Amino acid sequence: MIKVLFVCLGNICRSPMAQIVLENMVKSLGFSDAVVSVSADSDNVNVFINSSELNYDTALSIYTMMKNETGIVAGNIIIMPVYAES
Repeated sequence: MIKVLFVCLGNICRSPMAQIVLENMVKSLGFSDAVVSVSADSDNVNVFINSSELNYDTALSIYTMMKNETGIVAGNIIIMPVYAES
């Protein structure tokens, strides 16, 4: 397993960099419409994903990946289905 550490001396770029990397990791699992939001202040990760691509197994895969990569506690990881219009 690869661990990723984000370091920023001014504490202004760590969260945006983490969001981009984590979002790309979710998209690499095959989720084309995904947005990841990382909050540096409250240690929250929110993953917004197209509901047509989301089921229990895929949500569990994303949740496990976010937990392993960020170290954020379970209760602070939220996977939110988004209903996209065609």
